[in-house]
Amino acid sequence: LSISDGLTDLFNRRHFDTVFPNLISNARRYNHRICFLMLDVDYFKAYNDNNGHQKGDEVLIEIAKTLQQTIKRSGDFPFRLGGEEFGILYQTKTRDDAINFAKKLKDAIQNLNILHEHSPKYQLITVSMGLLCSEIQNGDTADSLYKKADDLLYQAKAAGRNKLITN
Repeated sequence: LSISDGLTDLFNRRHFDTVFPNLISNARRYNHRICFLMLDVDYFKAYNDNNGHQKGDEVLIEIAKTLQQTIKRSGDFPFRLGGEEFGILYQTKTRDDAINFAKKLKDAIQNLNILHEHSPKYQLITVSMGLLCSEIQNGDTADSLYKKADDLLYQAKAAGRNKLITN
């Protein structure tokens, strides 16, 4: 229970804080690329305020199921980082593969067709995404890479939401 989120059954933030530094170390050692996708439900506060927290929890559960169904490899890790924010740590052969995976996931969430009448743009539940996908550089830490992915996520929100921004 200490590594799982009680609502979504995904890995929790505590487990993320353990796994992420280990993946960074392995990626550095073997000169592999690491991909960290952060996603946040667009206008989720408005959804909760107008539909109630129980309905909001149901949305989070559906998104978590979508992540679990989309992630196929044992070395890929889906997390609920907090609130309506999720993260996925994964590896791909190419940067294009990483982007295509993120786009597929974004589309799968929108294709849940969960009505969001209080979304000013899309009328459905959508997510904004920030994708950090690169080889590990000297000085990269879990905190610095988290901040980079978070900055990309906020660029997606600033660009109009329901977007994927990558480095």
